[in-house]
Amino acid sequence: MITQQQVAERLLWPLWRCVSDDYKKRYAREVWDHFENAVRSAAYTGKLRTYLSNFQARIPVELQAQYSNEIVSVIDCGCDDEVLNWLRDETTYLCLMVRLMNQVRKEAFESGGGKEFSLAGIPLDDDFHDLIDQTKQTAQ
Repeated sequence: MITQQQVAERLLWPLWRCVSDDYKKRYAREVWDHFENAVRSAAYTGKLRTYLSNFQARIPVELQAQYSNEIVSVIDCGCDDEVLNWLRDETTYLCLMVRLMNQVRKEAFESGGGKEFSLAGIPLDDDFHDLIDQTKQTAQ
């Protein structure tokens, strides 16, 4: 069984981190809308393996080796229907979690560090997970 938080952390966060920097700069004002639309539209398939190809066709992604284990863990989880439904129907929520991860990462970088990150760039301290928990409670 996989959770929405795991999908955000292990699939969408690595995909966001792999979106071309040039693309992020060129479309700075709309990049999050583009990302959310690509997440949703790529999910209109029956298999997570196809999802990855569909996503790459919609937005320029330079997949990095450091994220491959995380991405593969979701693609091979065996919950294709459930995850794809979330990617279609819960897109805004999932992308919000990715935006929060990005915000925490930026704040840690700007404050000079002090935080430890996983290989996937997810903060290892409780700040990020507290933010996610608060977002879940607000959504309910």
